Amino acid sequence: MATAANPFDIQSGAAVTDAAGAAAGQTPQTGADQTPKQGPAQGTLVPATNASASGPATAAQFGTQQSTVNAPTETSAGQLGGILSQDSQLMQLARTQASQGMAARGLVNSSMAQGAGVAAMLEKAVPIATADATTYANRALANQQAINTGGQFNANAQNQFGLQTGAQQFTAQQTQLTQNFQAAQSQLDRAQQTALADKSIGAQEALQKAQQNFDSAQSALNRSQQTALQESQQQFTAGQNVLQITAQKDIQGAQQQFQAAQTALDRAQQVALTDKSIGAQAALQKAQQDFSGAQSELDRQQQTNLQTSQQTFQTGVQTAQQTFQAAQTALDRAQQTALTDKSIGAQAALQKAQQEFAGAQSGLDRAQQTAIANLQITAQKDIQGAQQQFTTAQAALDRAQQTALADKSIGAQTALQTAQQNFSKAQAELDRQQQTNLQTAQTTAQSNLQTAQQTFQSAQAKLDRAQQTAITDKSLAAQSALQKAQQDFQGAQATLDRTQQLGIANTQIQASKDLLGLQQSFQATQAGLDRTQQTAIATLQNDFQKATVSKGFSLQTAQNTLTAINNIQADGNLNADAKKAAIDNVIATANSTLKWSNAFQNTNVPSIQSPAAVDQFLGTQAAAASGNTSTGNTYNPGDGGS
Repeated sequence: MATAANPFDIQSGAAVTDAAGAAAGQTPQTGADQTPKQGPAQGTLVPATNASASGPATAAQFGTQQSTVNAPTETSAGQLGGILSQDSQLMQLARTQASQGMAARGLVNSSMAQGAGVAAMLEKAVPIATADATTYANRALANQQAINTGGQFNANAQNQFGLQTGAQQFTAQQTQLTQNFQAAQSQLDRAQQTALADKSIGAQEALQKAQQNFDSAQSALNRSQQTALQESQQQFTAGQNVLQITAQKDIQGAQQQFQAAQTALDRAQQVALTDKSIGAQAALQKAQQDFSGAQSELDRQQQTNLQTSQQTFQTGVQTAQQTFQAAQTALDRAQQTALTDKSIGAQAALQKAQQEFAGAQSGLDRAQQTAIANLQITAQKDIQGAQQQFTTAQAALDRAQQTALADKSIGAQTALQTAQQNFSKAQAELDRQQQTNLQTAQTTAQSNLQTAQQTFQSAQAKLDRAQQTAITDKSLAAQSALQKAQQDFQGAQATLDRTQQLGIANTQIQASKDLLGLQQSFQATQAGLDRTQQTAIATLQNDFQKATVSKGFSLQTAQNTLTAINNIQADGNLNADAKKAAIDNVIATANSTLKWSNAFQNTNVPSIQSPAAVDQFLGTQAAAASGNTSTGNTYNPGDGGS
């Protein structure tokens, strides 16, 4: 409110702020409207975060510094109120000048005098308030721009560094996981190979030991049987020789029947074993195919699940893939172990069955041979007499029968050898075919697995490229939006800068004009003072020159007079009276010259009275030239001469 000391006292407050904002074309904002609803706080940098279980990775963000108008310092009204409220000497001077002007007009106690005082104060205070408000506003705008620019640069630099660091960490983690997985797989493979080798060696050693034990038992039984037979044969050699011819035919026939029955049993057993082996192999092949089909179906389902999971999160898919491959490898190793165990068990069972069959056959052979031997002994006792009667006929029949038996034996052995060779060849062919089928199935499975893995890796690479493209597009879009926002902000700032620079330029031009007027007035005053000073200096110089010239002329006159007096006194042709007359004449001439100089130069130089006065005059002038003063200018003529 207005007071007697300050008739234009403006109180700062909300009204001033609103008025300043309205004058600047801005809408006044409350504290709630100035607070951002989203993002970081103004002028703060929120650092980037890495992806974790709590949420995805976030980029560094910077809350732009928003500036509000500070009415007391950044508006002309606020500055004007501050200047007027301080009642400075400038304001007092303006009121005094206005009061003096109104007093000169006889209006000192009128309302016009008070209005003139206010107008004078405003006239002095408005330019100062405008310049100060412009300075504060420029400073606030420059600080705000520097904070926003630095914060945005720090946020961009931190985001770039975070992206590079995240990519390096992800690559290092993937490399480490791959190396760990490969090392674990290699360790499992080596352990499985070692276990298979140990089992194979153990099975071979057990089989070889069982074969050796079986061969040893068979050899012992054969030796025992041979010993018993040899002893029986030695005991009944005589009886056998008598009965052999008669019973040999029956024995031979029974033996042939027995061998035929055994051969038929052998063939039936081999056919049954072959059928069982083929059936077992077919069942094993079918089970393996079913298992491979189930595994392939599981592989396809798992690959589908892995593909779906991988689109959601790549790291989880990588872990699942490694887990799946480890499970598949473990299943493969388990399958190979099971197949190896089954093969070893089947071979051991087959070997054991063969050994049991051979042992049973050997037991039957020994029992049959024992029974035949007993029958032979009995028959030999019964037919020994008859045999002796038909020795000659039987010998012929024996020779014929031996020849026929030899032929049959050779033919049977040849047929048996051929059948064994055919059976071995068929078995070898079946083994090769089975190995070929297994190799083909394994190669096909590996090829399918390799193709599926390549397809999966290709799909993963395609997803990675798509993800990188999407990230790049988002980054480019964000950069473009940021660039556009920066350009818009810079354009607005440039417009404000140009407006501000124009106002400053106008203010500077007006100030320059005022300053130029003041400088011209000051220079004119200084020029007048300089001219006055130069005139005074010239006058002093002329006075000094006059004094110097008169004193110099007087000094020269006195010196010439003294020289003339000395010459006269040194002249031996003149007597004392003549010298005195000549000296007086020289002194009179010098005084006339000095009198003329005093009249011409307006000085007061004393006259010369005697030669001693000339010496004194010269000393006085020398002292005056050095700044000293002399009390006497004349010399008494009675002082004498030189």
